[in-house]
Amino acid sequence: MSLGLFIFVPANASERFLSHEYGHCLQSLILGPLYLLAVGLPSLLWAGLPIFRNLREKRSRSYYSFYTERWADALAKIKR
Repeated sequence: MSLGLFIFVPANASERFLSHEYGHCLQSLILGPLYLLAVGLPSLLWAGLPIFRNLREKRSRSYYSFYTERWADALAKIKR
Protein backbone atom coordinates (compact mmCIF):
# COMPACT_ATOMS: atom_id res chain seq x y z
CA MET A 1 0.00 0.00 0.00
CA SER A 2 1.20 3.48 -0.77
CA LEU A 3 0.18 6.72 0.88
CA GLY A 4 1.95 9.84 -0.28
CA LEU A 5 5.69 9.28 -0.08
CA PHE A 6 5.29 6.24 2.17
CA ILE A 7 5.18 2.66 0.92
CA PHE A 8 3.91 -0.12 3.18
CA VAL A 9 4.86 -3.60 1.99
CA PRO A 10 5.64 -6.95 3.57
CA ALA A 11 9.30 -7.60 4.39
CA ASN A 12 9.50 -10.25 1.67
CA ALA A 13 7.98 -8.05 -1.07
CA SER A 14 9.27 -8.63 -4.58
CA GLU A 15 11.13 -6.00 -6.57
CA ARG A 16 8.19 -5.89 -8.99
CA PHE A 17 5.75 -5.21 -6.14
CA LEU A 18 7.97 -2.47 -4.70
CA SER A 19 8.23 -0.85 -8.14
CA HIS A 20 4.45 -0.95 -8.54
CA GLU A 21 3.94 0.76 -5.19
CA TYR A 22 6.55 3.34 -6.18
CA GLY A 23 4.31 4.03 -9.20
CA HIS A 24 1.49 4.79 -6.78
CA CYS A 25 3.78 7.24 -4.94
CA LEU A 26 4.38 9.02 -8.24
CA GLN A 27 0.62 9.15 -8.84
CA SER A 28 0.25 10.79 -5.44
CA LEU A 29 2.86 13.42 -6.30
CA ILE A 30 1.12 14.16 -9.61
CA LEU A 31 -2.43 14.34 -8.25
CA GLY A 32 -1.81 15.75 -4.79
CA PRO A 33 -4.92 15.65 -2.61
CA LEU A 34 -6.97 14.24 -5.49
CA TYR A 35 -4.94 11.02 -5.30
CA LEU A 36 -7.13 9.52 -2.59
CA LEU A 37 -10.32 10.02 -4.62
CA ALA A 38 -8.93 9.36 -8.10
CA VAL A 39 -6.61 6.45 -7.31
CA GLY A 40 -6.61 5.41 -3.64
CA LEU A 41 -10.28 4.68 -3.14
CA PRO A 42 -10.92 3.05 -6.55
CA SER A 43 -7.80 0.90 -6.12
CA LEU A 44 -8.82 -0.16 -2.62
CA LEU A 45 -12.32 -1.09 -3.81
CA TRP A 46 -10.94 -2.96 -6.86
CA ALA A 47 -8.64 -4.96 -4.58
CA GLY A 48 -10.94 -5.56 -1.66
CA LEU A 49 -14.55 -5.91 -2.66
CA PRO A 50 -15.68 -9.47 -3.36
CA ILE A 51 -17.79 -8.33 -6.31
CA PHE A 52 -14.66 -7.08 -8.10
CA ARG A 53 -12.62 -10.14 -7.14
CA ASN A 54 -15.36 -12.34 -8.60
CA LEU A 55 -15.56 -10.17 -11.73
CA ARG A 56 -11.79 -10.46 -12.28
CA GLU A 57 -11.97 -14.23 -11.88
CA LYS A 58 -15.05 -14.62 -14.09
CA ARG A 59 -13.55 -12.51 -16.90
CA SER A 60 -9.97 -13.72 -16.38
CA ARG A 61 -8.76 -10.18 -15.79
CA SER A 62 -5.60 -9.33 -13.98
CA TYR A 63 -5.69 -7.16 -10.89
CA TYR A 64 -3.24 -4.93 -12.76
CA SER A 65 -5.67 -4.34 -15.65
CA PHE A 66 -7.55 -1.66 -13.68
CA TYR A 67 -6.66 1.90 -14.70
CA THR A 68 -5.10 2.81 -11.35
CA GLU A 69 -2.81 -0.22 -11.46
CA ARG A 70 -1.91 0.08 -15.17
CA TRP A 71 -0.98 3.72 -14.61
CA ALA A 72 1.16 2.88 -11.55
CA ASP A 73 2.98 0.23 -13.59
CA ALA A 74 3.50 2.68 -16.46
CA LEU A 75 4.94 5.32 -14.14
CA ALA A 76 7.26 2.74 -12.57
CA LYS A 77 8.19 1.54 -16.08
CA ILE A 78 7.04 -2.02 -15.40
CA LYS A 79 6.58 -4.02 -18.57
CA ARG A 80 3.85 -6.63 -18.82
